[in-house]
Amino acid sequence: MKKNINSAKSAQAGFSLIEILLVVGIIAFLATMVATNVIGQGENAKVTNAKTGVRSIAAKASSYYLDTGAAPGSIDDLLTKPGNAANWKGPYITEQQSKDPWGTPYVLKSPGEHTEMDVMSYGSDKQAGGADRAADIGNWQ
Repeated sequence: MKKNINSAKSAQAGFSLIEILLVVGIIAFLATMVATNVIGQGENAKVTNAKTGVRSIAAKASSYYLDTGAAPGSIDDLLTKPGNAANWKGPYITEQQSKDPWGTPYVLKSPGEHTEMDVMSYGSDKQAGGADRAADIGNWQ
């Protein structure tokens, strides 16, 4: 009789295939939810950094204007002295600061369409236009 009890216990010792698949499915679902939230937060951080960068470039362009008496023609004028800029006290930004979080140079237009000097990032799609997280980010917004 003891032999039958031991064999009944050993038959119940493992997990069934359905139980294992259920646990794997739950883990996969949770991993997907966590990954989606983590990836989304990284992109939100880049958008926030781009907004900060746009404001910083606009402030540096204003400093350039105060020093030289003329608006910068492009983002490059903040990095290297243009030939016609008297009293240039730059560089006003570094090469790294001239690029948005996606590695694309900020765009500076003077005169701008929205302000006297428009500074913008094209966003994650790296081209004009876009929507949501890929939308353009400008100093007039």
